[in-house]
Amino acid sequence: MHLLTALSLILTITLQVCVLALLLRRRLMRRFRWFFVYSVYVLVVAFLGIAVSGNPEAYFRFYWSAEVGDVVLRVAAVRESFLHIFWRETRQRWFKWIFISCIGIAILYAGWNAWAHPPQQADRLVTLILDSEFAIGTLISMFGLLFFGLIKLFGVLEHQRESGIILGFTINASIATFSWITRSTFGTRFRVVSEWIPALAYIFAEATWIRELLRPERKLPEPRRTLEQMNQALEAYLEILLRYRRRAR
Repeated sequence: MHLLTALSLILTITLQVCVLALLLRRRLMRRFRWFFVYSVYVLVVAFLGIAVSGNPEAYFRFYWSAEVGDVVLRVAAVRESFLHIFWRETRQRWFKWIFISCIGIAILYAGWNAWAHPPQQADRLVTLILDSEFAIGTLISMFGLLFFGLIKLFGVLEHQRESGIILGFTINASIATFSWITRSTFGTRFRVVSEWIPALAYIFAEATWIRELLRPERKLPEPRRTLEQMNQALEAYLEILLRYRRRAR
């Protein structure tokens, strides 16, 4: 294992341990169950990857087999945080149309790029793997843009932890797509760059999660009036309005 690769792996594992420690410290395992499972999965895969790193063929098979679970858990973790904020809106027909349209655009864009700019100097299996990675990355990036767009549109305030998690996944997916672009444009001429980009992308994601989990969650000011007080005030306003109507008659 090359020195830089070893250092990258050690840094990734260290940051992932910090993410898990913060989730446990903040007692967020139940609130973000799938993100917690994903974090544990990444850590386990990293240690198993070290164990088989001495055999290039075994490592290749293990890495891409583990990617299947990684993708499933990534999608589940993003979906979990998204639904925490927009569960009620997902029942609305217009919201479903916006969601489906954005996902459709992401899939069409990824498909067009895979057809128009296939990876250079790659066999069918590698091409399929790279195109799938690009499609998933594009999908998650679009999902993140949709999430933050809706946050802005609706003026949602209670979203700090959820936004931090989705932001990390969005950063990871957005930066990692440059690996596909590099491989698609230059083939294996810059192989080291195309292989290092995903590692750096995930380190940025981990740093984002750690930053957000270290920050205390903002407490929103409690409403000044209870629901009963608001109803009483509304009844008082209605009574005043009825008085004016009677006088006008």
